[in-house]
Amino acid sequence: MSIISVKNLYKNFEDLQVLKGINLEVNEGEVVSIIGTSGSGKSTLLRSMNLLEIPQNGTITFKDKEIFNIETNHLEITDLINDINLLMEHKLDSKKEIKQLERKLKAKMKEQERITNKKIAELDKNVNDYRKHVGMVFQHFNIFNNLNIIDNITLGPITLGLATKEEAMKNAMELLERVGLADKAYSKASDLSGGQKQRIAIVRSLAMQPDVILFDEPTSALDPEMVKEVLSVIKCLAKAGMTMVIVTHEMAFAKEVSDKVVFMDEGIIKEMGTPEEIFDHPQNERLVKFLEAVL
Repeated sequence: MSIISVKNLYKNFEDLQVLKGINLEVNEGEVVSIIGTSGSGKSTLLRSMNLLEIPQNGTITFKDKEIFNIETNHLEITDLINDINLLMEHKLDSKKEIKQLERKLKAKMKEQERITNKKIAELDKNVNDYRKHVGMVFQHFNIFNNLNIIDNITLGPITLGLATKEEAMKNAMELLERVGLADKAYSKASDLSGGQKQRIAIVRSLAMQPDVILFDEPTSALDPEMVKEVLSVIKCLAKAGMTMVIVTHEMAFAKEVSDKVVFMDEGIIKEMGTPEEIFDHPQNERLVKFLEAVL
């Protein structure tokens, strides 16, 4: 059964195209790893899946319920950007034509922004409900350093009415036991190591009892000796059947833990398959070069 379905997703930052028509299915109990070079659109895809970034075009479905659907003039914008880049690349005597295209591009992007802003205004309730089911773990932990650990974990479930204080405290302690940090329950977050903070960030997400967790390069901000402890927690979640989407640069980890691996390059999914297909029998030339560089 599909948990999250992404169709025809486009995302621009002004005239920079970051996602170019992404289609991805994440099934229940599946671990999906997203790999690729820096700047390939991996993190933007993940943030768009949680609607922390609002795409300019596309559909996001959660358990067969449409969460987000927007159609804009993205293809016209894509064509204009390509035409401008082509003219500039060949250094043709076409300054006048470039300026005309740039004015047209600006007008199209303004129209697109108006449509997107209208969609954002309609989204609030849908997004808040959706995020109760879709957890997110960031590279830089995003935990509150001024609170102790137990308060970091229980704040969300209590505030959103998902649990009473007693229930949230009990669940938090059980989760801390699972990741070996029960003795840190009343420590300040600022006193923990990076690896401990990331484990707490994972626990905080689990405390919301999500159906799926999105991980945005969860080990990239850690010292090498701390990486293993965080990956160990994620492996345990995978064995327990948690649905996860993980943007990672840890290739051995991705090969070991994933059901499906997605290779992104220049805002496009260039290849997708099982770990064996991606790592042992890559078909895409760009993927082959990427693996040669990182393995």
